[in-house]
Amino acid sequence: MGSRTYEHAINLSKAYGWPYGDIPTIVVTHRNLPIERPNIEFFAGDLEILVNAQLKPKYKNVWLAGGAILAGEFIRLKLADEIRLSIVPIILGNVLLFFDHVGQEQEMHLLDVTAYKNGMVELCYEIKK
Repeated sequence: MGSRTYEHAINLSKAYGWPYGDIPTIVVTHRNLPIERPNIEFFAGDLEILVNAQLKPKYKNVWLAGGAILAGEFIRLKLADEIRLSIVPIILGNVLLFFDHVGQEQEMHLLDVTAYKNGMVELCYEIKK
């Protein structure tokens, strides 16, 4: 999880509860942030080491919850296999463009589309390597 996503989730959890339950959560950051739950740990370093040495030996699937900068790094380093884009019927305004931080062309293949009654649409893409 990216640090800004973590801060946002912590703020939302005060009203709605922590959305990830007891799932182990690694926050990628160089900042000194409070640990709000026992299943949270922080990582600052090489993302390839995080994925290949820490995560792959323990987990079959890892979900990245983050914004444009962190997701772009995972895509650029070819550490992501799939990307799920959720289109929410709200225009946010002043935000980072999601694919601004990839820095390279990346071919993807559409795997699935799910439409929800609330107007949200989720697109699932395989990242071609």
